[in-house]
Amino acid sequence: MKHLFFFLFTAASFFSTAQSGDDDVDQFFDDYEVNSNNIVKLNLTGFYIGEAAFFYERILFDRVGIEAGAGIMLPYNNPELQYSIGSAVNALEEPSGGYSFHLQPKLYHSTSPDGIYYSIYYRHRNYKQSDSSFVYNDIVATSGIQRFITDRIGFDLTYGIGIRLGNEAVREAWGGATTMQLVLSCPS
Repeated sequence: MKHLFFFLFTAASFFSTAQSGDDDVDQFFDDYEVNSNNIVKLNLTGFYIGEAAFFYERILFDRVGIEAGAGIMLPYNNPELQYSIGSAVNALEEPSGGYSFHLQPKLYHSTSPDGIYYSIYYRHRNYKQSDSSFVYNDIVATSGIQRFITDRIGFDLTYGIGIRLGNEAVREAWGGATTMQLVLSCPS
């Protein structure tokens, strides 16, 4: 229940600040059109798995963009949908925090940033648990759609399939021999 209130408070704060101070924000948008070269995002689905992350997307060319993000790992973990090759152990039992960073070059099917895109998504997550550090590196081939509801608010739905590599602490929790997981992911 605490997580629901935290999520609602964060979402309300985000949307209320996005509407106030329009004069300051106008410089980042091109005449109120969706074809802005700068997009800032908040990953709402990340709160479910225990990550609060912000992203910045820069449109480089007509059909090419790059997205980068950083976040903090919250003191809980809900695993995303995944299929494990080998053991299906979730190494994280009681994480105490951590950090993450993301990189996602995008190729849009039509003119960016509004439409279908394809990308290779890299996500690095470092969880702290007791006196150990659990590191996950995900490399995911994704497809997604980014649509704008208004000239300033939109959504970015991404899905993909890839691999997860872990550090020594993760491999020990997976039973020693397993070093890779196949991940069905919804990164943003």
